[in-house]
Amino acid sequence: MKILAIVVTYYPEKELLEKNISAFIDYVDKVLIWENTPEQEKLNYRFIEHEKVEYHGDGINSISHGLNYGWQYAKKHGYDYLLTMDQDSILVNFALMKEYVKQHYCEKALLSPHINMPNIKPVISIVNNIRVTRVDGLITSGSLFYIGLLDILNGFNETLSIDGIDTDLYLRADQLGIPSYRINNYNLVQRFGEPQIRYLFGKRYELTTYSAHRLESILQSHIYLMRKYRNMSAQTKKYIVRHYVVDRIRDVIFFESDKMSKIISLCRGIIKGLFVKL
Repeated sequence: MKILAIVVTYYPEKELLEKNISAFIDYVDKVLIWENTPEQEKLNYRFIEHEKVEYHGDGINSISHGLNYGWQYAKKHGYDYLLTMDQDSILVNFALMKEYVKQHYCEKALLSPHINMPNIKPVISIVNNIRVTRVDGLITSGSLFYIGLLDILNGFNETLSIDGIDTDLYLRADQLGIPSYRINNYNLVQRFGEPQIRYLFGKRYELTTYSAHRLESILQSHIYLMRKYRNMSAQTKKYIVRHYVVDRIRDVIFFESDKMSKIISLCRGIIKGLFVKL
């Protein structure tokens, strides 16, 4: 069982990236660090030196493009599985995930770590003391993909360069009857944007703030997905509208700085999402 890991980076933080890779490097055969950092600055962010680590990149700043590079590299060099990682994630107990895959046939399912996601509905079973949950979604970071399954799904959708890549992959798999499972003993600590606490009329809100450019990408990608997939559940659609549209608009208006540029970006994201070519 050969595992290739790919970590997509963009101006990574040294300490966080070191923790990220140290959590799984002993359990994989090679680590590719895909650099989305601009060419002239890449050398300043090569913090990891290890015999298993290689740096790659071609100047295209896209997470999905980098993940597809990892998929093709794995096919070419005879790897069985691809572990996909964001730069700001830290895995807990990857050894358990690897052991689970060794013991069971996992070529026909998408496997992801445990993380708090409000749109997931659990269908729980327990296999050899490992709690396994069938879920309506996944997160790309920390997921372990069988290469043959990525071949069936034709990899990652490069129409989506940053946001919605995982949701798109899950929905394509769902259309083909391919299930997604969460390994609950295998955890992911993930940082989403810049977390903040704010109050409005006495009510407490936990915010995740993003740049204007990223807000545009978030809305465009998720509205695009709602148009593209008829198999998307009503619960998932409701979550997207509330979390990625309504809550984003509320947070910008009431809590965030740089309101005008962010409101413009939100509007652009909605328009692009409604009219981008499927």
